[in-house]
Amino acid sequence: MTEQSTSRLSNGDSIAANILEAVRSQVPDLHGQSREEIKEAIFARTATLREQNADRAIDGPSQQWLMVCSFLLAAYQELQPHVGDAQEVLSILPMLR
Repeated sequence: MTEQSTSRLSNGDSIAANILEAVRSQVPDLHGQSREEIKEAIFARTATLREQNADRAIDGPSQQWLMVCSFLLAAYQELQPHVGDAQEVLSILPMLR
């Protein structure tokens, strides 16, 4: 793995950590699911979205954007049932503010 790709992974991990921290502080009731279960569900859905769209990422920058967008969409899809309101979910996701 190159230094550049390691940097990109670190950036992706940082984005994920920021979003999950926002969820932790703004969504008190997860309807019986633990935060770890929500986190794992988001990561699983992210992996599925990335896999389904991998052929669209043709270079390094597009692969990075695919990772970020997949994570944001997965977080939105997983949080929406717990929050109930689409606008509230969007307000939680720091990258969309």
